[in-house]
Amino acid sequence: MKIGLIQGTSQKEKNKILEHYIKQAISPDDKLINFGIYQDSTTTLSYVQISLAIALLINSRALDFVVTGCSS
Repeated sequence: MKIGLIQGTSQKEKNKILEHYIKQAISPDDKLINFGIYQDSTTTLSYVQISLAIALLINSRALDFVVTGCSS
């Protein structure tokens, strides 16, 4: 299974923590792709942009599953 991790800018301090625990939870045969957003990134991603990216990744079958986060 190909799993994606993608978060909005407001959650970038939690990205590495979430990546760590997802890697512990998935099978060795699964592949995790971290799309960020990373702590040192100057890119700004809104939740609307994240939603569109997720839709494209899932509908194109580039990923099987996506983990994301919200600040609310």
